[in-house]
Amino acid sequence: MISLSAKSKNFIRILRKSIISAMPLIAFFLAIFLSSNIFKIFVNSKSEPIISKENFFAFIACSISLAFGSALFQFGCETSIKNIGLILGKQVSKFKSILNIALISVLLGILITVAEPDLSIFGKFFNNEKRYFNFLTGEWLIRITAGVGVGIFLLIGVLRILLFKNFKQIVYASYILIFLIACFFGPDKGDPFIRISYDISGVTTGPATVPFIMSYAISIAATQGGDKTTNDSFGMIGIMSIGPILTMLILLINTDLNLIPKDIEKDFNILDMLKYVFYKELINSGYSLFPLMLFFLAYNFFFLKVNNNVLKEILIGFLITFVGLYLFLLSAMLGFRPVSFELGKNIASNESIHYLFFIFSGFMGFAIILTEPAVKILYTQLGSTSNKIINKNLLFLFLSIGVSAAITIQFANNLFWKQSSYFFILGICTVILVLMLFVSDSCCGLAFDSGGISTGTISTCLILPIFIGLNWQQKDTAAKDQFGVIGMISLMPILSVQVIGIMSKIRENWLLNRRPKIAINNELTIESQIINFE
Repeated sequence: MISLSAKSKNFIRILRKSIISAMPLIAFFLAIFLSSNIFKIFVNSKSEPIISKENFFAFIACSISLAFGSALFQFGCETSIKNIGLILGKQVSKFKSILNIALISVLLGILITVAEPDLSIFGKFFNNEKRYFNFLTGEWLIRITAGVGVGIFLLIGVLRILLFKNFKQIVYASYILIFLIACFFGPDKGDPFIRISYDISGVTTGPATVPFIMSYAISIAATQGGDKTTNDSFGMIGIMSIGPILTMLILLINTDLNLIPKDIEKDFNILDMLKYVFYKELINSGYSLFPLMLFFLAYNFFFLKVNNNVLKEILIGFLITFVGLYLFLLSAMLGFRPVSFELGKNIASNESIHYLFFIFSGFMGFAIILTEPAVKILYTQLGSTSNKIINKNLLFLFLSIGVSAAITIQFANNLFWKQSSYFFILGICTVILVLMLFVSDSCCGLAFDSGGISTGTISTCLILPIFIGLNWQQKDTAAKDQFGVIGMISLMPILSVQVIGIMSKIRENWLLNRRPKIAINNELTIESQIINFE
């Protein structure tokens, strides 16, 4: 048991990092707010500020509560969700029956995904007045379809570790299916379907899913032992995120999803949101955590029988995680969505400030990677599985560059190029598949995991509303053109991390040519292509 003082110090450390991480986002919107108001005062008194005072001050207040909620969430995860993932992963690895492994893994995948808050937020952008199959709203149809995809591919990921299968082979086989279905749709019909499917894949890897799945994978890989443990612990998030792409594309072959509710502007008005968001996000937070908690309690009662002290810590951790997630989601919905929608709408209506977004989009990539809780969880897991070989600062830099590039490309396409995202997304996927030939399995696994963790609540509540606002003036095309940015954000970091692998391989070959081979074997882990550039 950790002492209370040690826990307090740990929470203060996490809170301090969360507050520091939120500073770039505050600085970003502060710069926009001040510059637009200075322009109105000294240059053109008739111009309207890009961001209203109400939305700006709500954003500032919510940024503070978001940092506190993020700290609570991370602190609670350490003793609840992560522990459950480790315990269940160790248990599953002992099963002799493939059927038992399949049932547990698929059920866990569906439970954790249907409960994912980011997926719930994303589902709000669909028209939930229409009923599919006579009883499902658009939001729940998406959540169940994505959950089935995650459950199936979580099973594939588990079997990869237990049966020592190659990560690249699974990715190549999966993308052959994706490309075949995309070709069946064609560029015109397939454009919105590809956008939606990749966006949904991105939002399935959020604050509820990532800590559990990463701990689950590490626990299973650790039970196998040997040199492959580190390699196998990477890639589960990447494999899992492929599932929703396939299941959504299959669903969209015969289902016409009705996009964009008629009252979307009301949905982004902070005064209207206040009427229901406190209660709504409380329910969302409960949906996110309690199904997993109930499943664990039932499974523990009948099979695991964990120590009472451990169980008590897990339950307390769940409560802290619940409070933290509620604060995080509430802050993102109240403070981030309205100000982002307003920013996007005003940028689209004023061509003279379009260039400003190119300047700020690079900054936003760094801010997102700094703020996303899932990224911090990945850093923690890297430190525990890679023996300090991976340089987190280098990884942060390349992830930020990837996210910035994704936002910039999507922004330029929406306002200027007006090209189909069908070719953009599938083209990037093709480059990723080619680069996989030149990097190791561990690098590929880390790259695909990094793509998944880069698209969390901040992307859903901050970036996506900006693009909805950008396209709001063209209401006939907004339903299609708003999508795609989250999918792009999930793909570009994969490319960035692959570049790290290629750079390390070049450096490794250079060192091999300079020093005797025996000396190199004593100084380098040649098998790993992810090295420390410090």
